[in-house]
Amino acid sequence: MSRCLLLCCAALTVSLGARAQVIEFESNGLKYQTLTRSGVTIMFAVMPNRLHEFATLQVAVSNGAQGSYVIKPEDFTWMRSDGLAMRASSARDVVVMLSEKGSGADVVHLITAYEASVYGNSRLKTSNGYELRRQAVLAMGSTRLKAMAVASALALVQIRLTPGESSAYTVEGDALADAQRAIRLVRARAAEWRVNPARIGIIGFSAGGEVAALAATRFDAGKPEAADGVERAGSRPDFAALIYPGIRAEAYTVPAGMPPVFLLCADNDRGPSSALAGLYPKLKAAGVQTEVHIYATGGHGFGINPNTQNASPAAHSWWDRLGDWLGEIGVLAQ
Repeated sequence: MSRCLLLCCAALTVSLGARAQVIEFESNGLKYQTLTRSGVTIMFAVMPNRLHEFATLQVAVSNGAQGSYVIKPEDFTWMRSDGLAMRASSARDVVVMLSEKGSGADVVHLITAYEASVYGNSRLKTSNGYELRRQAVLAMGSTRLKAMAVASALALVQIRLTPGESSAYTVEGDALADAQRAIRLVRARAAEWRVNPARIGIIGFSAGGEVAALAATRFDAGKPEAADGVERAGSRPDFAALIYPGIRAEAYTVPAGMPPVFLLCADNDRGPSSALAGLYPKLKAAGVQTEVHIYATGGHGFGINPNTQNASPAAHSWWDRLGDWLGEIGVLAQ
């Protein structure tokens, strides 16, 4: 039985029905097939070139079922038109092969095949963090390491998809869009829900802090041409609170009109404390109203827990500092 490599290249944006059916379409020279069964949709296309003994297929999986769904490449078998069955290999097998045979040509093949199939295709989007991974790979010295790194970044690995998830859910694409939609929704229905549309903010903890930071730096005043009334509402939060956020300061550009920002973490939480130390000067230079609290201790993930065993003041009083700040910026009554 021949083998094939599955590239987890894209998230599916095609909406299909619940009954099993195959839909075909062509884009960027590739012929795609989609199959939906019991709410789980799989889309694939055969890539034009081989990678050593591997044929390569582009695959995306979206779980529209009510329960979780686990996918792994070893579960896939592709039946060619000539009847030959090709069993998909694990990412580990591909990386091991490239550690022995990898070359610069393999790097070019994987990157160009991926980008040529995704860019310009309205149904697809690049998988999570691809551009940053690509830049990191190209900075490596060894061509075999480059090939191994590219394969490990793009190959489909075992993943558990909860209801509504796809195999390439992205923070900057999907999570940010979710946050923007939430802000628009509350603002659009502010009168109905008796909410002040000028006092709608976002707060994010840890990885959620990245989403909050993105929402605070990437927003618009609404889409006046949209048929959906929610989309006509603005997505700019009126304030943003980042609590021990999982961010990199250099990843953000401070836009004009950025809302006031509240930053908080513990000094012994190395990643967030370093990130806030780099982010605050950027906000200060741009004139963004900002308040920063870095506690000496507290670690990561102290959250809001009245039964916490964490002895740090950060775990017992940080919300008081947030309340004071919300009062100072006029969101809460003093």
